[in-house]
Amino acid sequence: MSNKGPTIAQKLIVSAVILVTLTFIGLTSLVIFQLELTFKKQTDKFEVLAEKQFNRVMRSDLQHLSTSITKEMDDIANRVASIARQPSFLEAMHNENYTVISKELQQYNNTMGMDGLILFNVNSKILGSSNPELEPNVLRGYLEQQGFTSLLKGILRQRLKPNALEFYGIIPAKELGSIIGKEIMGSAAEVTIAPIFNDNGQLDAILVAQKWMRYHDRILESFKSITNINIIVFYRGEVVSTTVDDLDQASISDINEFSYGDLKKLKGNYVLCDSGPRDLRICAVNSAVIFQEVIAIISSLGEEAKIYTLTRIVGFAVFCIIVVIFVALAISVNITSPLKEITKALSAVTERNYNGEIQGGERSDEVGDIARAAVLMQKSVKEREDLRVNIEKQQEKLLVQEKELRVQNTQFEAAINSMIQGLCLFDANRNLIRTNNRFISMFSLRASSVFPGKSWESLFKIMLSTTDKDVMTGDESGSEFLSINNIVHVFSLNSGRSIEMSVSPVHGGGWVCTFEDITDRKRVSDHLSYLATHDALTQLPNRLLMQRHLSEKLAHLRRTKQTFGILWMDLDQFKTVNDSLGHATGDKLLCHVGKVLRENLRENEMVVRLGGDEFAVITAENATHKSLEQQAKRIIALLSRPCYLDGHEITVGVSIGILLVMDETVPVDQLLKQADLALYQAKEEGRNTYCFFQERLAKRIQMQQRFSSELRWALERDEFILHYQPQVDLSTSKLIGFEALVRWQHPKHGLLSPAHFISIAEETGLMQEIGRVVLEKACHEAARWPLELKVAVNLSPKQVEDGSLVKDLRQLLLETGLASHQLELEITETTVLSNDDHVIEVIKSLREMGVSIAMDDFGTGYSSLSFLRRYTFDTMKIDRSFVAAISSSKDNRNIVEAIVKLSQMLGLKVIAEGVESEKQARILKKMNCEYAQGFYFAKPLAPEFIPDMIGQKLPLAN
Repeated sequence: MSNKGPTIAQKLIVSAVILVTLTFIGLTSLVIFQLELTFKKQTDKFEVLAEKQFNRVMRSDLQHLSTSITKEMDDIANRVASIARQPSFLEAMHNENYTVISKELQQYNNTMGMDGLILFNVNSKILGSSNPELEPNVLRGYLEQQGFTSLLKGILRQRLKPNALEFYGIIPAKELGSIIGKEIMGSAAEVTIAPIFNDNGQLDAILVAQKWMRYHDRILESFKSITNINIIVFYRGEVVSTTVDDLDQASISDINEFSYGDLKKLKGNYVLCDSGPRDLRICAVNSAVIFQEVIAIISSLGEEAKIYTLTRIVGFAVFCIIVVIFVALAISVNITSPLKEITKALSAVTERNYNGEIQGGERSDEVGDIARAAVLMQKSVKEREDLRVNIEKQQEKLLVQEKELRVQNTQFEAAINSMIQGLCLFDANRNLIRTNNRFISMFSLRASSVFPGKSWESLFKIMLSTTDKDVMTGDESGSEFLSINNIVHVFSLNSGRSIEMSVSPVHGGGWVCTFEDITDRKRVSDHLSYLATHDALTQLPNRLLMQRHLSEKLAHLRRTKQTFGILWMDLDQFKTVNDSLGHATGDKLLCHVGKVLRENLRENEMVVRLGGDEFAVITAENATHKSLEQQAKRIIALLSRPCYLDGHEITVGVSIGILLVMDETVPVDQLLKQADLALYQAKEEGRNTYCFFQERLAKRIQMQQRFSSELRWALERDEFILHYQPQVDLSTSKLIGFEALVRWQHPKHGLLSPAHFISIAEETGLMQEIGRVVLEKACHEAARWPLELKVAVNLSPKQVEDGSLVKDLRQLLLETGLASHQLELEITETTVLSNDDHVIEVIKSLREMGVSIAMDDFGTGYSSLSFLRRYTFDTMKIDRSFVAAISSSKDNRNIVEAIVKLSQMLGLKVIAEGVESEKQARILKKMNCEYAQGFYFAKPLAPEFIPDMIGQKLPLAN
C-alpha cells in the first residue's frame, strides 16, 4: 500500500486560512458599500447644482450668439442699401447699360462678400446682375422657372416708402436656387431687397441680394473657438449652418425636436436650444467631458477617504493572516514545494513552453498523482498547440486573400460605375460578364433585364427597341459586331440622343463594348458645319457649300451627261439703297431677295448668297439654253417688283450672268470665273438684263480687268488728260464755262472714256488720286481763261470724305491764281449720303471760299428733294436721262419743267445735260431753263481748242 501522508491536516490548515480571508473580505465589503452609498448621495447633489450652472452659462452664450447673427444680417441689409446710394451705380442704372451695371454689381458682390446681386426696374426687367457672362433673357427665364419673378412683381405692387429697406427673409435652396444661375452654396439663403427711389420719391428700381448661409459659418466657427461649444442652426427643420461634423442624421433630428430652454443630454453631449432671429432655431452642443472630469475629481476625493479607512482594516487583517500563514506554513511546506514546481511547469505550458521538466512523479501520494497528470497534460497541450498554429497559418493566408479580393472588387465596382461611358464585358461565348449603371441609364433599360450570362443577341435586341429605327448592316441580331475587330457604331435613340458604341476584342477571348453619349458633340459639330456652309444674314448656302455642290454636280454630269446651269446674279442700285436708307434696310433687302429666290426654286435647285449683293442659283439637271433664259427672265421679273421695307418703297434690278455647264472636265473655280465674266458683261450691257457666257466675251472682259494694274502706271506716266464740254446760256447762246471731263490716253487702246476705267479706279482705291489730278489740271487750265468763264469739276465720294479737301483746294487756288468764283464743284447724291454731317461742313467751307457747288445727276437717286432743304447748292444739273426723252415723253417733259420751276423758286441755276438736238434746246428754253450743255452745242474739246471756242458763235435755240 502506498503512504499518501497527512492530507487531511493540510486541508484543515487551508480551510482555516480561507475562512479568515473570507471573513476579512465580508467586513471590508460592508465598510466599502457604506462609504460608496454616502459618497454617491453627495455626488448626485453636486451634479444637479453643476447642471443648473451649466444651463445658465450655455443660455447666456446662445443669447450672445443670436445677437451676433442678428447684427450680421442687419449689416448685410445695410451693405445692400449702401450699393443703391453709390453715384457710379445710380448713373449706370439710369443709362440702363447692362454691361456696366453687371460689372458694378460683380465688383460689389466680390468686395462685400455677397453670393448674388440683381437689379430690376419697376417693370421687373433685369437691368444687370453680378454674373455678366449670363445673358439677361437666360437669367430671366431661370428666375421665372423658380417663381421668383412673380414674387418680385408682388413686392413691386406694394407701396414702398422712400429710403425704406425691405428685408425679405431666408429662403431654402429647394424653393429658390442661386439668383444668378451659379452653384448653390448652402441649404438656405438670406435674401435682401432694397428699393431705389428717384428724387421725386418714386420707385425706380429694386436691388435684390442673396447670401448663402454656409454650413461652416464664420460667426459660428468664431463662437466655437472662444467657447469650445458647437452650434447647429435650423431653419424650417433643415440644418442651414453648423460647426458639428460627427453627428449622424438621427441625432440631428432628435436635437431639432428638443424644447426651447431645456438642457438635454445626447450621446455624451449637453444640448440646449433657443429661438434665433428670422425664425432660426439655434442649438448649442457642449461635450460632457469637462463636467465628467469635475465629477471625477469629487469621486477621487471620496476614494482617498475610502482608501484611508481601508488601510487600517487591511493592516489588522494582514496581521491576522500572517499569524495564520505562519501556523499553516509549517504544516503545508511539505505539500506546497512540489506543487509550486508543478505549477511553474504548467505556467510555462500556458506560455507555450513545453520543454519544462515536471518533478514529483515518483511520489506515491496525491502530489505524485498530480505530477503524473501534469506530464500527460503537457504532452496533450503541445500536440493541440502545434495543430492550432498550423490552422491559424492557413486561416491567415485565406483572410489575406479574401481581403485583397474584396478590395479589388470594391475598386473595380467603383471604377466602372464612375465611368462617364457605358461598359459591357462579354466572354468568348458572347455572354455578358459585367456591365455598369451608366450603360443601363443610357438606354433607359430596367436593371433586372441586364444580368450576367445574358447573350449579346438578346441584349442587342433590347438596345434596338430604344432606337429610332436604327439602320443596321446584316441581320438585326447584331452578331456581326462581335465578329469584326474594333468597330464603331452610332445609335440614334428615341429620346433624340446619339450613343456611340466601340467594340474591341479582349486578349484571351471575349469583347469589351464602350458606349459614349455624343449628343452634345454631334449637335455642336452639326451647328458648326451649318455656320461654315451658310450665310449668317440670309441663312442661304454660302460659297463653300456651293463649291461642294458643284463638285457633286460635275461628278453626276460625268456619270449621266445631264447638263446643268449657273445663274450668277448681282443686284442693281443696291449701293444706292444701302447708302440712302442705311445698312439695316440694306440687310433686310438682301433677306427679301433671298426669300424670293428660295420660294421660287424648283426641285433639286440651290440658291446661294456669294457675299455683298451677289447671289447664285445652281439649276437642276437637263438644263438647256432656252430653259436658263426663261429662268433668268422670271428672276428679273420677280426681283424688279417693288417691295416695302421700313416704310420705303424700294425697287432694284438684277443683272444675271448665265453659264450652261456641259463639260465635266472644267474645274469648279473656272466655272465660277466664267459665270462671273458673264455677269460682268450683263452689267456692261445696261444692267437689269442677262447674258450668256461666251469665250469671246471672256477675252474682252479680261482685257478690261488688266486695266486695274495699268491704272497705277497711267498715274505715274501722266496719261490722264482733260477735255472740256462747253456750257451755254440758252437765252443768248453765250458761252458761260466748261465742264472738265477726264480721258485716258492709253498707249495701246487709244483715248478711253471714263466708262472704261472709273469703276475699276473706284474698286482699286485710285479714284481719289485721279480726282486730285483732274482738279489740279482743270484749275491750271481755267486760270488762263477770261474771268467770266467757269470750269466745272466732278468730285468723287472719296475726295469729299478726305478731311484735307478744303485745305488742299485753298492752296491750289493760290498756286494757280484761279479766282474762286471761276470754280464750280459737282457732287452726286451718293456722295452726300455717304457721310451726311461731314458733307454739310465741307460744302459750307467751300462756299465760304467763293467756290460754287452743283448737284450733279439730280433726280436719279433717293430722297433728292430733301437735299434741297438740307444742303446749300448754287446749281442744279438735270440728268441726261430726263433730257434725252424730253421731246418724246410728256412725263419726262413735266419732270424737267417741275425741276426747273422748283430750282428757280429756290434761287438755283439750272443746267440741262445731254442736249443733242435743236428741238431739245428749244423746249428747254421755252421752260425758262437758263443753261445747257451737250453735243448740240459742241463735243468735249482738248485744251488747245478752247481759245478758238471762246471766240466762236454757238448754235442758237430759236
